[in-house]
Amino acid sequence: TAAWFNMQSVLNDNSNETHKKQVFENALKLIDESCKEIRIVSHNMMPNVLLKKGLVNAVKDFLSQINKQGLNINIESDGLNKTIPAHIEAVLYRVIQESVNNVIKHANATQLFITLYNEANGIDVMIEDDGKGFDRKHIKSDGIGLQNIESRIKYLNGEIEWDTSEGNGTVISIHIPITA
Repeated sequence: TAAWFNMQSVLNDNSNETHKKQVFENALKLIDESCKEIRIVSHNMMPNVLLKKGLVNAVKDFLSQINKQGLNINIESDGLNKTIPAHIEAVLYRVIQESVNNVIKHANATQLFITLYNEANGIDVMIEDDGKGFDRKHIKSDGIGLQNIESRIKYLNGEIEWDTSEGNGTVISIHIPITA
């Protein structure tokens, strides 16, 4: 908006060329800053690693960058060499990130298993840990991580099931339908 106002003022400005040039250069700087911000936002929405490597390798890269501190993580996949719509990859990547972060922060787990399968009727993801589990009734209402996961899966018309109880770890099962 500021760039637009600057450009408008150049059109309507009857002052000297030096002043017009300053206003114009300021507008260019504002446009450049806006482009950089948009680039950052778009990369956060669709990480470069997804574009370059695909979902499985992006998840592996993410897992290699975290401090696991006694957590053994295994990932298994099948059928994900087929093309998956980019918006589905992005959502699943973010859901897996949030789930892994939850395991690291809250579960006190020693084992984490992530499976990703591209079946004929959709994509199945399972995230399973051997941590302390939890009672969903006692989750703080201000903790939005689980709500974010559920809303992202719902956005894809997917299904999500939580199998957890205190002392028994957690299994998150996700199915995202893919229509041809």
